[in-house]
Amino acid sequence: MAKHLAPLTEDERSHLVGDLLVFLAGRQEDLERLLTATGLSASNLRQGLGDSGFEHGLLDYLAQNEPLMLAFCAESGNDPVRLSASLARWAGGG
Repeated sequence: MAKHLAPLTEDERSHLVGDLLVFLAGRQEDLERLLTATGLSASNLRQGLGDSGFEHGLLDYLAQNEPLMLAFCAESGNDPVRLSASLARWAGGG
């Protein structure tokens, strides 16, 4: 029986987005893919911090890219199962 996995709190999401941006800053190829896919620029990334829509977009991008999410989890120490389930619950509104 699977354990109940709580959705991310607002603070956890904000912290996760910050960690994701630091992670991407060290992975130029992945950062360029994000910028190309979203139409954002590097300055947009800095300006978007703290904006819930921006955070949602970045975390959705992460959730849709399993290899990137697994690499991020390996580097950041996040549990990929919990993160994936939490992102899915958050995107689904509950």
